Amino acid sequence: AWAEYGRCVEAAHARLPPRTKSGDRWDISSEALERRHLTRMLEEWYALSDDREALLTLKAKELDSPRDYMNLINQYREYGRHREALQGAEKAHRQFPDEAGFYEELSACYRHDGLDEEADALLWQWFEKWPTADHFSGLMKHAGKRAANWRGRAFTFLEAREIASWEQARKRNPEVLRNVSVRLEILLREKKVDEAIAVSRKCGASGHLVLALADQARKTHPEISAPVYRREIEHW
Repeated sequence: AWAEYGRCVEAAHARLPPRTKSGDRWDISSEALERRHLTRMLEEWYALSDDREALLTLKAKELDSPRDYMNLINQYREYGRHREALQGAEKAHRQFPDEAGFYEELSACYRHDGLDEEADALLWQWFEKWPTADHFSGLMKHAGKRAANWRGRAFTFLEAREIASWEQARKRNPEVLRNVSVRLEILLREKKVDEAIAVSRKCGASGHLVLALADQARKTHPEISAPVYRREIEHW
């Protein structure tokens, strides 16, 4: 009965019309929903039957969205097929250059294969394209003995980015403050209160970060915290 079920699902999937590139990853047409449903059923059957080749072939055939590519990469990795995982990550990165997750996946694949220079270069591209405190933490996990150098490089990049954005904003509003939110959040996570205060002087940042700075500084720098708390009270 189990084998017959699988043959029925395979036959139904084989009768599906050829995939068309709609350009819409959220396509909810009846044809798209039927394809997803049958594909999911067939994948489950192959997985439970431990038919690895059939499962990988099906996943590779049904690639459409970033999630499809990510699932295939992870499946290759689960089966210990790291060379194919690398090839899949490279293809996904080319196909979806604005998907941050594929920078991380491809970097991990490079690092697994001992291609540390390629992994580092990609990691820096990822950070510079999406410069957040979380991505800074991800970057520094791989810094090792280069931590001081990488931290300095990252902060130099962030400051230059702040200044460039500030100069553009001042053309519209000469009174606008330079936004130092990313650097401030990093310093707060590192508990470097004095540096955080220095960075934020005469600059702007997200309100929750200013309040977090006041909380960390209240014992050593009450003159910084008091005005912040006062504004919070007045606001409420």
